[in-house]
Amino acid sequence: MPKLLSGSTLRRGGSGEFIDLKGAMPQLPPTDSTETGFTLVTDPLFRTSYKSSLGKIEFIDSSIYSQNVDGVINILATGTSFYSISVDTGNLVVEGGIGVGGNMHIEDDITVNELLIGKGWEGKNNIVIQGVAQTEDDEETTGQSTIAIGYNTLKGIEFVYKNIAIGNYALSSGTRISKNIAIGHSSLRELGVTPYHFNGTITNITFTSSQVITNITNANPAVVTVIDHNLSNGDRVYVNNVNGLTTSTYSPPFHLVNDRSFYVNVLTTDTFEIFLDKDLTIELDSISASSYISSGTIQTPIFLTIPNHVVSTASLVIMQNILGTIELNGHSYYADVINTSTVALYSDVLLTQPISPDGYTPYISSGTISRVLSVNNNIAIGIESGKSLIDGGRNFFIGDEIAKNLTTGSNNFFLGHQVANNVITGSGIISIGGDNIVNGKDNQINIGSVFYFDGDGYASLNAETTLGLGSDSTGTDTGALTVIGGAGIAGNAYIGGIINVLGTLTNQITSSVESTSTETGALVIDGGVGIGKDLWVGGFIHGQIFGASSTATNLAGGATGSIPYQSGVGQTAFIPIGNNGFVLTSNGTTATWTAAGSLAAATATDALHVAVEDFDNTTSTYYMGFTDLIGGFSVIRSNTALVYNTSTGYLTIPALIITNTASSTSTVTSQAITIDGGLGVRKNVFVEQSVYSAEGIADEGYLLYTPRTTVASSAPSTPRIGDFWVKVSNGNLYQYIKDGTSTFWLQVTV
Repeated sequence: MPKLLSGSTLRRGGSGEFIDLKGAMPQLPPTDSTETGFTLVTDPLFRTSYKSSLGKIEFIDSSIYSQNVDGVINILATGTSFYSISVDTGNLVVEGGIGVGGNMHIEDDITVNELLIGKGWEGKNNIVIQGVAQTEDDEETTGQSTIAIGYNTLKGIEFVYKNIAIGNYALSSGTRISKNIAIGHSSLRELGVTPYHFNGTITNITFTSSQVITNITNANPAVVTVIDHNLSNGDRVYVNNVNGLTTSTYSPPFHLVNDRSFYVNVLTTDTFEIFLDKDLTIELDSISASSYISSGTIQTPIFLTIPNHVVSTASLVIMQNILGTIELNGHSYYADVINTSTVALYSDVLLTQPISPDGYTPYISSGTISRVLSVNNNIAIGIESGKSLIDGGRNFFIGDEIAKNLTTGSNNFFLGHQVANNVITGSGIISIGGDNIVNGKDNQINIGSVFYFDGDGYASLNAETTLGLGSDSTGTDTGALTVIGGAGIAGNAYIGGIINVLGTLTNQITSSVESTSTETGALVIDGGVGIGKDLWVGGFIHGQIFGASSTATNLAGGATGSIPYQSGVGQTAFIPIGNNGFVLTSNGTTATWTAAGSLAAATATDALHVAVEDFDNTTSTYYMGFTDLIGGFSVIRSNTALVYNTSTGYLTIPALIITNTASSTSTVTSQAITIDGGLGVRKNVFVEQSVYSAEGIADEGYLLYTPRTTVASSAPSTPRIGDFWVKVSNGNLYQYIKDGTSTFWLQVTV
């Protein structure tokens, strides 16, 4: 076979003649250069020539080499640059993957797997990393809507949703967590490591299926009828599907009982009252509601017996490995702690709607309860911020090494560097650059070293403080500062305005000199101060006091033993202490000391106090004294008929008639005569009206009486509980009784 580029037979035939093709082979001319490669191109007339298309590029063993000095390979399409708008366009389209051993510089934006990286097509100085959403569905879908930048960040990204993790080991656990933001090395590093925390072993499960309501009264409190309800006082029930019991107070009408939980007070085996609180003090008033029509159910929660559990109220728990009531396995519910060994299950965090166990199988044995750890909705920005958190949601951390030892807690706000690193557990804490947070206490507030609130009602403000804009106080609830409780001031208090005192004013003289004017001291208040209770001041009070001062332990200007008095309007002076044995007398203007011997004795016509000498108890019988005159002077006479014996404690009196207007319905202490001890009567007792006793009949207002017996053809018109009636026509014996709220005649015998 002849060689392609050097055919053995030359072309025969001249121009315009047919070519003799027998044994012919095209004879190609030499190339322009031997330093590069050429491509053979044949046109439609089978004319073959050289085309230079590779320049100084050489292909050896599937590798491309450039013979240019700088080694650059430029790829152009017909001499023009084309932008890539898809994986099938551009000057170079590579169907397989690309491996780049060195740096890669791209002048314009790059799109990788629908993720745009660059400056953006428009504008300058932008940094854009932008993807294209495949769906606008906001439902939580595992492994979607997440950003992870950094070594070992969000390692389990296929199990997370809507998280942002930027930094080495940020959210590095990356399991079953959502809506967290972690920026910084090891930020929220441990979150999601443990899904559950063991709380105890289940030993029994009890539950009652839904029970049917047959009636609800319009009363205060409302009374519910459920046949054989088997409830106890204080039990909680959930009511639903009742027809009736609506109130027109609201628009649209509000249903009084449906979808609500109540506490019960048992009346009978079939009836109970419903209350809004566990202490059974707030009744459900249904008087103004529409009448009960039909239907309705009550539901009680499922109760788990878990000896010595560590479940907390309103925590989300999950049950596992239960034999029997398998319907609970693998499901999460909210817990209501009844006691140290009993937990009730609800479907809502407010603990109002119990789980309906209709169709559940009875409990057999075993099972565990664990708390479902909260791992969502946290924000942590900073190196090792929230590093150890494993159980908590809605936390906000900003700062390096902030709360890095916190393991359990929710709704915390920490701001600053190295803040609250001594806190391991705690919820509802606010700390802004503070270092006074105590471990294990909730609802603390700490702002620097100036302000601290311990979460239990105590607050400390450690700085000179100015409050208000200068507005005066006109009452205890107005002014720049209003103190609901009393106010304690360790140093002096200088007040530029008037002090209005409604309670007790107590001031003490000390050596404290913190305050020297209305503009100095630990607390400076530009406006007035209203104080609703007592004001205690450790130093002087400087200012004008307006109003009554009920108590003053120290007054300036007085000597030892001196007595203050009002020497004029708005002026106070002192009377020095008098000589021994002198008494203070008035001269009409002021008081002076007078010798006791110079005073004349007078008759006491209105003695409020009489001195009684303490005789020895040699005579045990005392006689009562009487006078026969009112409004004048009379001799006090004794009466031997009225005698008090101190040895026996007996008061002997021939007869006692007590006249008093006390009502017969008054309390024991308001009667005409009150006897704290028992009463012994030697002869008959005649009472004009009724007698009441704690052992009387409760339904008759504790009236103490003998039941009456009536023999008649018809029942008495005003019977009392316990009365008997013999019906003449048939000789039947009836007794008047009360059952619940109903009273009626009950046939006893014939």
